[in-house]
Amino acid sequence: MINQDSAEWTDQEKLIAVSVLNKIVFCQLKRVLLPSVVYEAHLAGKKNVTTELLLIKDGKLFLVKRPSRKENPNEPYPDLWHSTGVTHLSTELESEALKRLSESEGVIFQGVRSLAYAEIHDPPRAKYLAHIMIADLIKYSNPRGRLFSREEIPWHDMIGSHRNVLVPQVVDFLK
Repeated sequence: MINQDSAEWTDQEKLIAVSVLNKIVFCQLKRVLLPSVVYEAHLAGKKNVTTELLLIKDGKLFLVKRPSRKENPNEPYPDLWHSTGVTHLSTELESEALKRLSESEGVIFQGVRSLAYAEIHDPPRAKYLAHIMIADLIKYSNPRGRLFSREEIPWHDMIGSHRNVLVPQVVDFLK
């Protein structure tokens, strides 16, 4: 067993830790999602790189609603809106992250442009270096997604960094 209340490592804890870390790397290389409880614990132990893609269609911003705790007991931001984004896998280039974002969020886009970089932190998750980008949304199939005009944006029901850092980057592009 692992003693989480001690900074000292036993030989058994070292073997377990190396095995778990190797499994995480193997899953990332195979592009297999980690179980959500493992994913959340893995994020907490390091600074992460994320690509945040703000999608615009006809002057409206595309946002996605996070699942409820009933749908996913480990969801850190239940029922909150967010812009599309992905945390990079350890071996992933940004172009690969954008392809995975397209698949995982059910969106097709074009004309990706870089806007800014920002360090963000939304407890309970770890800290991130976010590459904030904008693109034209062609179409979406995500049932949790919706287009919002500037006046319709659900500011009070949004993940903090999306409300305070990400979405303000594109407000001037909206109608």
